[in-house]
Amino acid sequence: MDRVVIGAGPHKLSVTIEARDNREILRATGQFGTDARSCRQLPGVARQWPERIWAVEGANGIGRPLARRLLASGEQVLDVPAKLAARARVFDTGQGRKTDAADAHAIVMVALRDKGLREVRVNPELMVLRMLCDRRDELSRARNQGLNRLHSGGGIGGCAPPGRQAQGDESRTQGRGPGHRVTLPQPLPETAPPDRRQRGVVEEPPAFPATRRTVASAIRARREPRTECPAMTL
Repeated sequence: MDRVVIGAGPHKLSVTIEARDNREILRATGQFGTDARSCRQLPGVARQWPERIWAVEGANGIGRPLARRLLASGEQVLDVPAKLAARARVFDTGQGRKTDAADAHAIVMVALRDKGLREVRVNPELMVLRMLCDRRDELSRARNQGLNRLHSGGGIGGCAPPGRQAQGDESRTQGRGPGHRVTLPQPLPETAPPDRRQRGVVEEPPAFPATRRTVASAIRARREPRTECPAMTL
């Protein structure tokens, strides 16, 4: 029985596959989603070919999640570099157009014709090293977050820094006893304005306010005609 190569072109929202045997005869094509339910359907579709192998583009990049799920299901996976798939797509029919179906076709043709592709395997040491790196990144982010809170004055976990917390505790507990009563803060005493003479400012005498009698007399004098004085003769 011929071995079937299944080329998978992973994308953000879909995975396009194309299956061909050693004689490059088309066996099946399809498109699936990237959610967990759709990824579980991929091994079920491939079970109709007992001798099969998967070819995933960019198994260390965008195709890493798909390759991990296939390895967890017990499948054999080959890593197809993106440059080889792009070169096969350029020399194929269709004027080098990049579509999902064209990507899957280029991947499966590269896997059939190139015998030096790298097989993806589970490396326990690499997995442990990746887990340690992730844990180190988490600790670094937590440390930076705590330092930022301390510098901003909020403290860790919403608490004040040690110095400010001690000052706050003293101010809150000062004067408290068994018969402690809450007293409201007293208003500040009004301070007298500074003497203007000390500052060298000479005050002007206050003007007397005009009364009704003075205003009326001024108006009457303005309306009365003026009488000329007779000339004096010597």
